[in-house]
Amino acid sequence: MRTAIAFYSRSGNCRFVAERISKIISEAGGFAELIEIKLAKDFSSIRPLDYLLAGKSAIMKETPQLARMLFYPEQFDNIILGTPIWANDMASPMRTFICENLAALQSKPVSAYVCLAGKNGTAALENIRGFAGIEKLEATLSLTNPKKHDDAETDIKIRGFCEKILNEYKITH
Repeated sequence: MRTAIAFYSRSGNCRFVAERISKIISEAGGFAELIEIKLAKDFSSIRPLDYLLAGKSAIMKETPQLARMLFYPEQFDNIILGTPIWANDMASPMRTFICENLAALQSKPVSAYVCLAGKNGTAALENIRGFAGIEKLEATLSLTNPKKHDDAETDIKIRGFCEKILNEYKITH
């Protein structure tokens, strides 16, 4: 099983989760490649203005230009999307990535995870599914500040997410 983990990470939480997922899939005998989504013009500093710009971008459903990346979806059996939640929705860079890879996302099994500061990412996961035109996400995961809460509960949630994906390919962990 070859898995692409396409993620955008402003504060490092989604990167943290992507790396954990990659490790678990690899330990189970699969292959996982990290595909980091980056903006052509980034607003990833911690200045308050940058948080406002990120929130505005999500609210307005913007699709900002991404930095050039190498992503060949035909090389993968499935795709995992990882995004922070901005203003109760997916981050705008993920929206752009979905737009640019719509055909691939609609032709392969897709799973998704979200990282947030609040308590519930269900609506954002549903927005990802609907925006991509996917009938169902194979597995979903919502984590609150996973870097800060790197504990047994977070590990159990990440492993459970991976188990759902691995079971689709009859790979036991």
